[in-house]
Amino acid sequence: MNGKNKKSGFFSARYLSTVLSCLFIHGMMIQTATASELSGVYYGSYDITMWGCPGVCSEQSATILGKGIKPVTWTWDFDRGEVDIQGTMLSVGFPYEIQDIGNASSEHNIARFTQIADGIYRIDHGFQIFNPNVGNPRADTSTTVSVTGNPAGTLTIKTIDNENNGSGDGIPGSQISGVFPMTVQPQMDGWAVSENNNDTGLSAQKKIALGLHPDKTDTDGDSIPDAEELGIHWQDSPLDSDSDSIIDALEPGESAMNDQIAGGIGLLNLIPGFAATEGTPSGQSVTISVKDNWRFNSIHTALMIDESPSDSNSQQIKDVTLGVPGLDYRYGLISIGLVTRNQALGHTGNVQLTLRFEEKLSAEGQLLVYAQSDRNIADSFTLIPNANWKRIDDYSLRLSIPQNSEWNLSPLPNHDFSITVAVAINTLGGFSSSAGALDLYLVIFLLSGLLLVQIRK
Repeated sequence: MNGKNKKSGFFSARYLSTVLSCLFIHGMMIQTATASELSGVYYGSYDITMWGCPGVCSEQSATILGKGIKPVTWTWDFDRGEVDIQGTMLSVGFPYEIQDIGNASSEHNIARFTQIADGIYRIDHGFQIFNPNVGNPRADTSTTVSVTGNPAGTLTIKTIDNENNGSGDGIPGSQISGVFPMTVQPQMDGWAVSENNNDTGLSAQKKIALGLHPDKTDTDGDSIPDAEELGIHWQDSPLDSDSDSIIDALEPGESAMNDQIAGGIGLLNLIPGFAATEGTPSGQSVTISVKDNWRFNSIHTALMIDESPSDSNSQQIKDVTLGVPGLDYRYGLISIGLVTRNQALGHTGNVQLTLRFEEKLSAEGQLLVYAQSDRNIADSFTLIPNANWKRIDDYSLRLSIPQNSEWNLSPLPNHDFSITVAVAINTLGGFSSSAGALDLYLVIFLLSGLLLVQIRK
């Protein structure tokens, strides 16, 4: 989740790619639909990357200060020349907001954009971070993007390198200097789909709200169209044949009928199979199975952070280790509720759960598994010892949790066993599942201080 210095080789390749994309953008649009033909409203999301430099940005001096903790929605109206861009929390621990110029409008997330070339648009907007330690600074700026389309009707929107004087510095975005503690450059890359793309009878917004792929007719790829798997009462109660809380349109094949297998679960509460940008956990999914006399009753995924309003000076973090170099919670948290299949049979032994991730897992020595230990305290995550979990192959973990352990958050309504887990990747080293919490948090505290000093320079 945390940025690393990028050397000149990286920027040379990126810069070349940006130049080529600008040179050939016209040809790309001829193959699909030219930007001049775009009209109507497009709905989608983007990921933000915050670049920073100690002075004037260059290929050698730029650093990724942080990224958005999740993709955020934006809505493009090509007839009005307006784009509604929502903000979120940056991984360094504070929220940001995209505004209109001067932040004068009551609809302050709506910015104006202008087409400056075929497939090239300039968004004029305000940018503000809410960090009281540096005075909640804001600035008016512009971001230039390229817009290309594919035959399915989805737009790909990428920030290109365009400084106000017409030159480039090799980094996507435009420099904002003299306002923030460092020179910063927001990079916003994402996608958008036309509201008229409604082959299932659903608008793009409704499809996304249900967790469905915005430009596919069969999200889970099981050859049964989403429209059929949603059922006739989809508006009030989309079809969930095995009552595991995952609708049939998201569960592929037989898992939609098997209450001991839950498939097609989008990590971070995002759409499976759809990523706004490369290199993010967006679009990844997990399949969970349970053994013995248990069945799934509820499953949901979420981030390891609770967002606070953009005008707030506070934030709620479920785990104090979030956002610190060394621990990467790229899978977020996974909450699982189980009920007994046959009350007469009862239960023996530990609850065994297998989590199979779509993305290849890190080596076992780099993995840590946390679980919430108090259902009333959001940040009560504690390490699960190695004796209670195992990396069984490159994609799968198996948990064996005692029913009477601190991680069983039941009794909860309609649950006999409930657990919330978070798989962390240890990228720094030095932590182990046998380490005491005090030692771990001491290391985290020291690292946090170093990070804060670096940002304030």
